[in-house]
Amino acid sequence: EECSNDTIVGVGDFARLGQSWSTPYLARIRTGDGALDFRDVVIFSGGYDLNQDEEDQSIRNVHDTVGNEVFIVDAFTGNLLWSAHDGGQLGSGLSNAKLLTHSIPGGMRILDMNQDGAIDRMYFADMKGRVWRLELPTGPDYDLSASRLVKFANLGGVGKENRMFFNEPDVAMLKSGGRSLLTISLGSGYRAHPANENAKDNFYVLLDSAVHTSLRRNFANDGKFKTLKHRDLVKVTASGSSSAVSIDQGLMTDKTILDVEGKSGWYMTLPKGGEKVLSSSITSDGNVMFTSLVPDAGAAADILDICSAPITQGRFYSLNILTAEAGSDLNGDGTISEHEIMKVVTANEIPGTPQQVFNKPSCVDGDCKQLFDIRVGKGGKPAASYDTSMLESIFWTNPERK
Repeated sequence: EECSNDTIVGVGDFARLGQSWSTPYLARIRTGDGALDFRDVVIFSGGYDLNQDEEDQSIRNVHDTVGNEVFIVDAFTGNLLWSAHDGGQLGSGLSNAKLLTHSIPGGMRILDMNQDGAIDRMYFADMKGRVWRLELPTGPDYDLSASRLVKFANLGGVGKENRMFFNEPDVAMLKSGGRSLLTISLGSGYRAHPANENAKDNFYVLLDSAVHTSLRRNFANDGKFKTLKHRDLVKVTASGSSSAVSIDQGLMTDKTILDVEGKSGWYMTLPKGGEKVLSSSITSDGNVMFTSLVPDAGAAADILDICSAPITQGRFYSLNILTAEAGSDLNGDGTISEHEIMKVVTANEIPGTPQQVFNKPSCVDGDCKQLFDIRVGKGGKPAASYDTSMLESIFWTNPERK
């Protein structure tokens, strides 16, 4: 067997495998209703097609030939069990797999929504600015030919709208008014050409109300689900200099996204020209946190020495996931002001995904606290800090214990 090392389809089970950029996930899938009817698998996306290296859309091939695939392989042998296009031992491929026309360099966000110990849901995004939801069977038939692919959002286009998703979506659950919802958060950006300023990139928070069911109805539950587009989202506008940023929440002013009729999420336009999101976000304590890269920050392009590297700026954003308001005390003064949506955290490097770091607990007169930091890159100081008591409690149970 031979996989591709460029834009030409290879041969064999992994013919559509492009450059593998993302983390493969060890997981289990169900093969039946029995207590032992599980299969240990590794799940990963098709990867990146070098076709996307071409910046000129008029020259770039309309469709990618590799990378536009989802693979499930046996965790012990590495043998292919199933792929979205061609199927395999566990069932035939998706009936609408032809919709997957562009490579998927970011990873798959895999979920066990019915909590039976097996993966039954995936979210992923592609190089055409689309977000996908893949539903695996939950019984009584577990043949993967019954899997269902839904184009959840279409947020790309041509010219300034040529947005690309290189990263795995960040999926979180929230509850409001007794209703469970999923938030799917991600930002766009041309990672293959981080200095490219042709596209107007955004950060998105999308809402999915079909938490434990197949996605058939829209968010308001008054009609059939239709692929989300920008008109279905509230536009949030950020503006300002490199240090002070203000934000206009648009229709969400003095409201949450759940109070805005006819909308299924929001998106923020990044304030600086060429600013882009090149890593996944995280959601914690009701805030969505992500980083961005600003090329040529602090210097005009026409006066840069062509022999020196451009001055870039890495930013950290923390926003309330329901209102897009400032979510963290970024300057450490004990309060959260409306302008504290962003802080500069790196220079001359692409900032990565924010990381949660749990510090050693400290106790004074029996009063114990434990802080966890949100850190980015090599900086010595955290971008934000929280008390662990603010986190939702997590516990484990042993289903075999009587």
